[in-house]
Amino acid sequence: MDRYYFDLTRGNDVTLDEDGMDLATEGEVMQEAAEMMVAVAAGIARIDCHGRVSVAVHRQGEKPLYAGSLLFSVKKIGER
Repeated sequence: MDRYYFDLTRGNDVTLDEDGMDLATEGEVMQEAAEMMVAVAAGIARIDCHGRVSVAVHRQGEKPLYAGSLLFSVKKIGER
């Protein structure tokens, strides 16, 4: 089992993961990254209708192994 670090970017704000998480498989790493982005986007959506979240996943002292991004925007496109 390896320890992975999930560094998040919200707009221009970067949060480096200092704790990491022990995960056994590539699938677990990718699932955690996806769930993390969705959770952060849900928080942004409570205050704004537009947002961008990305995550870079790495092991300690290594270059990123995985990356993900989520962009959302809600706008009016017509009349009722």
